[in-house]
Amino acid sequence: MSSQPNLSIQTHTWLKAGGHNHLRITRMILSLALCHAPELAQAFQKAVIDIGTQQGIVSETSVQFWRDAI
Repeated sequence: MSSQPNLSIQTHTWLKAGGHNHLRITRMILSLALCHAPELAQAFQKAVIDIGTQQGIVSETSVQFWRDAI
């Protein structure tokens, strides 16, 4: 997975620090794993961690929740 070239914090709120979107992402990763889609869960997990840390302002706490989700 890769991000769109025009991905920005202004238009993609999950790239901002905090908020419920980070919790939703955690739930999505966990749900994919629980629904017998571990490869998709891992791919999504890697994508949000990579994109969130490289193109956004995602806290280490959120990243750790995403890592621990599966």
